[in-house]
Amino acid sequence: MKYFLHFLPALLLFSVNDVLLAQDYSIRAVVKEKFRTADASYEKLDAGTIVELSDYRIIAGTPTIRAIINGQERMISAFDLKHLDYQLNELSVDGVWYQQFLQSSALDQLSKRGWDQEVRRELQEEYLSFNETITLFDDPYLDDYLNQVRLQLFPKQPVEKHPSVMRIRVYESVEPGTFACANGDLFISTGLLAALQTKEELLAILAQEFAHIQFNHSVDNFRRNLSREARAAFWSGVITVAAAVTETAVAEQSIRNGTFSPVDLYAFGAFTESISLLSTAIAFQIANRLGMEYSPEQEQEADQTAITLLQHLKADNQALLNAYTRIHEAQKKSRSFRLQTAEEHLYPHLYRQMLNLGYKSNQQLPAADPAYISATAMARRNTAWQEFLSGNYERTQELLTVQLDADAAVLEDYMLQSVLLRQTSNDAGDMERAMLLLRKAEQEAYALSPEIHLEKAMVFMRLDEQEGARRELESYRNALKKTENGDGQADRIAWVTQMLEKLSRGR
Repeated sequence: MKYFLHFLPALLLFSVNDVLLAQDYSIRAVVKEKFRTADASYEKLDAGTIVELSDYRIIAGTPTIRAIINGQERMISAFDLKHLDYQLNELSVDGVWYQQFLQSSALDQLSKRGWDQEVRRELQEEYLSFNETITLFDDPYLDDYLNQVRLQLFPKQPVEKHPSVMRIRVYESVEPGTFACANGDLFISTGLLAALQTKEELLAILAQEFAHIQFNHSVDNFRRNLSREARAAFWSGVITVAAAVTETAVAEQSIRNGTFSPVDLYAFGAFTESISLLSTAIAFQIANRLGMEYSPEQEQEADQTAITLLQHLKADNQALLNAYTRIHEAQKKSRSFRLQTAEEHLYPHLYRQMLNLGYKSNQQLPAADPAYISATAMARRNTAWQEFLSGNYERTQELLTVQLDADAAVLEDYMLQSVLLRQTSNDAGDMERAMLLLRKAEQEAYALSPEIHLEKAMVFMRLDEQEGARRELESYRNALKKTENGDGQADRIAWVTQMLEKLSRGR
């Protein structure tokens, strides 16, 4: 009787104020440590008892889960879910997400504050400003590939009334980074896609970031950050830097399209690096402002969910560690990263997370997956050009090697490899290798850029083959005359003419 009286207020409240969120999942679990149910029966559940969990309810501010035990309907406190062993192999992938949600810190927060709609509305305003600070990467094929991976990992929202709709958007940045917004938008950088080398590593990172969204981590952090700067003041400063970053992206594209002069290509590098330093520095400030500076507890919760999902998908359960290791290695080779403090990194807890996952200094990474390299080739190509322009030649070569080894290289990759060899070597053998790559590019390219003639001319001059250089410069000038007039085009034609005159005099 006393147990009935104890639960009577909750039962009365349930009839008026309860929140029932019905789900389509039945999760089988086995009690591993005895506890009692959270309903009027107060039934003792011994180890070995089979439990069928279904929907969750917030009753009088307490998160509880409806369960079938020995044919009887019972209620279990969310705080007792840790006493269960789950039979996840019987579930669909979205069923596993639902089970992870039930076990997460999100359910406790939901019982206290609901979905925090006021905070989410404020965050949505922040996201509108954030969208103005980034340059989205335009590659429809990559977008579709990422959506296919997302559907494999997160086919539908398993938690009824959850405000997020998962989408992946790629932004341009040489630095590996992500921004997991509470509305479900996951922004992932070209630098991160370039750093990873297998689909399973991508799955691991996406699972970890989706977990942050699903468990409302940024919403909770944003609410706690009461001392943040006024929105207008903060974003006005960020947008000023973002405008320079956008100009940089446009200029880099023009370099690759042949609308910059050869001299500009190298002079532009210092400006590119300075902008990279600024954009990397503000990335941390943005993440902090948007509630994405996660606590070690939140990172561990998201990591564990990612590993659980990888195991359910029968993927390599080391994929998350492999992904973190590749990100860590890419960061160490970044010139801007080395100038930052540990607190300014987008992944401030990364090394600790790696250690928690069993990282060793001699960590062996799997071979690159050619299908993944091909799908993400344009993002890697973009990153390689940015690294080259900032003077990070070692990282540029690593990225190019990945493209070449996976047979994912195209004209731009071959041209960049040739330019890189000229920039870093005087060896005749390297120049001959550059020429072989350029000829291969001519054979494989769907359409030739005028700049390949210029690059071949430069290599011929390195090889002291004046006739070959003259022939390619003539082709370059003719190609320029057929293209639309652009900034500096007349100067480039004049430069080519002067070079041809010089070659004709044998100088």
